[in-house]
Amino acid sequence: FGELNPGGSVATSAWEFARWIGCTELFFAGLDLSFPCKKTHAREGIFEKQARNEETRFAPFSTKAAFSLFSAPSLEKENYKGETVLSDSRMELYAWWFESKIAEHKTKTYVLSEEGLKIPGIDFYNIEKLLNQKNIEKKECSIPPLHKNTDLISKIKSELQKQIASDLKLCQEAMKAIDKNNTTSFETAEKLKTILTQSPLYPILPLAGESDRQIQKKARKKAMLENKEFSHVLLFCFFENAQKAILFLEKSLQYA
Repeated sequence: FGELNPGGSVATSAWEFARWIGCTELFFAGLDLSFPCKKTHAREGIFEKQARNEETRFAPFSTKAAFSLFSAPSLEKENYKGETVLSDSRMELYAWWFESKIAEHKTKTYVLSEEGLKIPGIDFYNIEKLLNQKNIEKKECSIPPLHKNTDLISKIKSELQKQIASDLKLCQEAMKAIDKNNTTSFETAEKLKTILTQSPLYPILPLAGESDRQIQKKARKKAMLENKEFSHVLLFCFFENAQKAILFLEKSLQYA
């Protein structure tokens, strides 16, 4: 929606959307904006499970957790208990967003935990008290009419289709060059890789394809089996993965 000012995170987007559809009281669960008890994520959550699966002897889970904890300048702030809690500059930016938007729109907002960063304008609310409220009822929200901009959507789709065709051609040229297996062809492929990384589609390719870690693992295995130079195989796997991801985007665009 063009009228929303989402603020860059799921929490800020949720608050902005709820305000936009007419909610007068908002209750947040899990809005810590800090690291209570030095924890970065909920136990047994997706982050922890994925990190546990990917950890190695030289890259244990604790290293990844520490990076998450200290990857931005750390700050000691106050929580709703009046105690000191560890936060960082990124969290402080989101806290500022909430503080400024709540002051602007006067939307009453609460958090259901005292452990998180204290944000001016947001009060703590006991979760049991909330669940025992008798005035929780279904209300019809007034949503402003939405207008589908068909011309703009068609223009964007057309530009995306052109970019997809261009990037697919680039990937095919690069893989053909690598197959020639000579110094000049590898130099050509490296130049094509540089061009591809500057494509508007490149930042979203990991969402539709494999991760760098998966590509490296695949290339290492392929290089050993085929007795080829790892860097050359890795370059080929890079373009092969990019091609698959772009084809997936092309197919997805048909349903847009």
